[in-house]
Amino acid sequence: MDVEKTIEFILNMQANAEGEMQKIREAQAQAEAREETRAKAQAAALAAQAEAQAAQAKAQAAALESQAEAAAIWIAHHNRAMDEHERTMDRIDRRLDQAVRLAIREARNERKRRQQANAEWDLKITQIAAAQLETKEAMKGFLESMRRGGNGSH
Repeated sequence: MDVEKTIEFILNMQANAEGEMQKIREAQAQAEAREETRAKAQAAALAAQAEAQAAQAKAQAAALESQAEAAAIWIAHHNRAMDEHERTMDRIDRRLDQAVRLAIREARNERKRRQQANAEWDLKITQIAAAQLETKEAMKGFLESMRRGGNGSH
């Protein structure tokens, strides 16, 4: 066996292995560079997305704050309107109570007037009936005197 050839073979193999190893290192470095570029691009995209979401959240918070302010204004207006409504309803209740009291008083007064009118009517009817009886008696007497004849000398 030739030692020189063996050594040369081993050196060639080692040189080939070194060359292959260099190619692998270069390929790995390129892959790492591509991965780093991809990771940076992904990180930038995620950062941009996060910024967009933050801006959207800020806009939504501002819109919600504006809606809350509008709701507070509406509630205050509604409460004032309800207070005014309650005061109006209280005034109406007082007026209705007064109107009912006056209507009851007027109904009682009207009943008294009618009772007085009925009593006066009854009195007048009684007086008319009595006058009619007197007239009837007088008429009977007159008719009797006319039957007896003339002017009272017969």
